[in-house]
Amino acid sequence: MEPLIGRFLRNEAEYLRILSEVTRSPLEEDDDLLMASMRGTHPFFNEALIKDASSPPSRSLLWTLECFYQRHEQPYMVHACCAAEPERFRGIMAENGYTLEAVNTAMAMDASSLNPVPRPSGLRVRSVDSSEDLIRFCRTACRGNELPPSLEEELVHLMSGIDPGSAPRLTPFIAERGDEPVATSVLLESTDCGVYFVSTIPEERGRGIGAWITYETVKRGLSNGCRSALVEASPAGIPMYHRIGFSDLALVDEYVKL
Repeated sequence: MEPLIGRFLRNEAEYLRILSEVTRSPLEEDDDLLMASMRGTHPFFNEALIKDASSPPSRSLLWTLECFYQRHEQPYMVHACCAAEPERFRGIMAENGYTLEAVNTAMAMDASSLNPVPRPSGLRVRSVDSSEDLIRFCRTACRGNELPPSLEEELVHLMSGIDPGSAPRLTPFIAERGDEPVATSVLLESTDCGVYFVSTIPEERGRGIGAWITYETVKRGLSNGCRSALVEASPAGIPMYHRIGFSDLALVDEYVKL
């Protein structure tokens, strides 16, 4: 069976491919790299994945990255997972103008490890089912991640008019209190399920909502036949994912190039 870290990387690549397809954005891929651009002015919108970080990045790999994003005149971020020599890898990236923005953790779990999370009082979760609903999802996710208003408007513009049904294996969810959206998540269903865009708006934090919407998202993916659940967690999110049943796989470096 393919190692979990390989399945994690495969999910990350599939997520970027689907986003590029539904937004009709440029994407290029070879054996070493996947480069996607949603034509945004912030690195958040333009992501590249180094598929194999077991050795330091070569000149040709970095040149390919530079050429793609210079062609589109955009800043971008690069994800590199499981470097065998992380300090050497980071040193080469720094020498070439890449800033290490974050060190996240790839995590995984199977159905036997899933710990139930009680539903917070007064909440419900549902899938996004219309283009208008998708805009509500985007605004809630931006509030939950405390992104600047300019970035929120860019995301809303990018997603305007997109039918959520155009990507059947990618399902956004909204948690609501009454009619007010308070949290978000996204489920990718493939051989393994991937969990993305987990966020809770600031005034609703500390009530277990993030853990609950993550639990509901993972439960759906595993119930639909996915072998395991995979997520990339920020340092702040790791304790929550551990409580739900996730285990650490590897570190994921996130670099930014302006």
